[in-house]
Amino acid sequence: MDKFRYGTKEIIATVSLVTVFVLLRQLETYLLGASVIQRSIFTWVQPGMLVVAIAAVFFGPVSGFLCGLTGGFLTYIMLESAISYPRIVATGLYGFFIGLYFGKMHYKPDDFTPRGFIDFNAVQIMTSIFIGLVFLPLVRFMVEEVSIYDELLSSAKSLVGNTVLIGITCPVIMIIVSAVLSADSEKKRRRT
Repeated sequence: MDKFRYGTKEIIATVSLVTVFVLLRQLETYLLGASVIQRSIFTWVQPGMLVVAIAAVFFGPVSGFLCGLTGGFLTYIMLESAISYPRIVATGLYGFFIGLYFGKMHYKPDDFTPRGFIDFNAVQIMTSIFIGLVFLPLVRFMVEEVSIYDELLSSAKSLVGNTVLIGITCPVIMIIVSAVLSADSEKKRRRT
């Protein structure tokens, strides 16, 4: 049951990361409105997915699921004219599976190795493929009656962009956390 532990630390992390998720989405909207960034960039990369992956890896599947679900729902309510429930659920499921299969099974925060890098990227790529190319297009086709071809094309772009963004950024954060925790445990060992 330790995989699904959701205590005070996880609650605080989830609320904080949902806030970051929403703020990033508002920043995207502002940058698009100010013509600083082209709209096509955000068809390839959604920074909110990085936030969901961070929540899942460091705080577990429940935190990843709630961050994706709540962050997605709040951004749709605040910034969009219509809510896409399949997209919200897909974002939550992405966080859940990343947290379940990597965050609580393979990741040791104080010892991040090259194998951890490979394991993380294998898990996040497989999860992205299933959620982005199987689950989301099928559910949106059935529920929202969108063109499955257009949805697959859009999902493929997101898959490539987000996989690269998350596959590089998350391991860098994990390396930093590992270095800090290793140095901290070394200091404690020297004191005793």
